Amino acid sequence: MRQPSRYLPACAGLLLIALTPAVADEMPLPAGLWRIQTTIESSLPMLNRQQTQEQCVAPDESFNPAQMTQGLECSMLESSRQGDRLDWQAKCASQGMEMDTVGHVIVRGNTASSEMTMQASGPMPVTMTVTSEGKRIGDC
Repeated sequence: MRQPSRYLPACAGLLLIALTPAVADEMPLPAGLWRIQTTIESSLPMLNRQQTQEQCVAPDESFNPAQMTQGLECSMLESSRQGDRLDWQAKCASQGMEMDTVGHVIVRGNTASSEMTMQASGPMPVTMTVTSEGKRIGDC
């Protein structure tokens, strides 16, 4: 039962809105203090949870889907930005499991929303959907 929880840190990257200096196929975020509410729904009930946290975003930071897979053997299959929406697909492998990930983030002014669905195959298949809603609530 321990293997699927290894993927939770990858989800956490999205939950926290992974931040790196802006480049192509990333989504800029307005600088300031953000409140982010995240929900995880999984085929393994022990992974289900909701959390809210606040995070400071610097002027040169942006959402980067590749940042979510740090620490895993992953390859970004596709990433494209169109207007206020960024979509991506990634494939990861770890400890005999493969994980397919599809997600998007939408940033409109001082609000952001995202959804990421992961399907892990291997000895213990797992499906997980992570949704987040964020709002800029002030200055840092």
